[in-house]
Amino acid sequence: MIDFSSKTFENILSDMLSRVDDGLNKRDGSLIKTSLAAAAWAIEGIYLNLSYLQNQAFPKTAIGENLDYIAATVGLERKEATKAQWYLLSNAPMPDGTILLYSGSETSYYFDTIGESETITDPDDPNLTFRTLAECDTAGSMANDFTGSLQSIDFVQDLTSVVLDYVAIPGSDEETDESLRTRYFQEVGAVEFGGNISSYQTFIKSIGGVGAVQVYPTWKGPGTVLCAVLSDELVPITNDKIEEIQNIVCPPDADDPDELPSENGYGMAPIGAVVTITTPVAQPVSLVVEFIKAQGSTRTDDEIIKDMKAGIREYILQLCSNWEKLSRFNSASYSLIMYYNKVIGILSSVDGVEVITECMLNGESANTVYPQTASERGQKVPTYDDSLIDITEVEQ
Repeated sequence: MIDFSSKTFENILSDMLSRVDDGLNKRDGSLIKTSLAAAAWAIEGIYLNLSYLQNQAFPKTAIGENLDYIAATVGLERKEATKAQWYLLSNAPMPDGTILLYSGSETSYYFDTIGESETITDPDDPNLTFRTLAECDTAGSMANDFTGSLQSIDFVQDLTSVVLDYVAIPGSDEETDESLRTRYFQEVGAVEFGGNISSYQTFIKSIGGVGAVQVYPTWKGPGTVLCAVLSDELVPITNDKIEEIQNIVCPPDADDPDELPSENGYGMAPIGAVVTITTPVAQPVSLVVEFIKAQGSTRTDDEIIKDMKAGIREYILQLCSNWEKLSRFNSASYSLIMYYNKVIGILSSVDGVEVITECMLNGESANTVYPQTASERGQKVPTYDDSLIDITEVEQ
């Protein structure tokens, strides 16, 4: 790439003035310098545009719509934002298509019910005996964290109370440039042939809300494939999301009483392949830490502990981002290890920490190995749970 960084107004003007005879007046305010300054300013703008155009022509530096155009050359599209689906609890059944309002702290959102309400045989709350699936009208991840109640916009007989129960399918934000760029280079660098590991990973990761995929070929014999999936937040997906992906990749026959994945090629999977979608089991990380504060440090314990927790959270995210990678070439064998010494290093590097005097990672002073096996729910991934992180300062 051409380096335009030196093509600044000052450098351009200096170069232009150096070409003018020294016998002429080139000082500030002179006619010559004033005239050349205007031209130098315009030329700098040309170089800035050239630099921008050059950056937008390469996948490593392109952004926004220009990156979309580059990704399209290999058949990739930016994943659009998806809508969250929630299960709602209510005191009366709601018909399909009922519109409800969720009033947040700053913005209100609408939900539409999907299908008919089902009766709960053993409800936790005797006043809320019906469960209904509903979808947020606004796409994005913000709806994943809603709590509280909703108000029905439509009239529903006897309905007086509707509350959020749990997320069925989390919403996701529009794919970022960095995520699309990563998928682009994975696509370009992969050797794909209908039905190989790379093709399964590429296709499933193009589905909204999917962030990582492990593929286990012939897990139950020839023609069987197991695909374990993490969300775009790199945590296990919900059962409803598993069903959604299953129906896209390898749905069952319409008349299959057992609803087993069909080998007849109704989804993206090749004819003859029986693909099962699963997700790992979340393993919340527990951490007990004691540290001595550095002498002279003006930082508070809360500031230090906050940075420690942020470092651990980032390490867990890093581990999960590498979760889908094969452990060795040409082998569907995966491994994930949380290294004890790495945790110590992260904690020790926080500003204001003198030394870590004690650290128990998941109850041990040792590495934690997360097994990845070719079975449904046979994979494990670390997740962050703030309530399991106990960090305290001790005196020297």
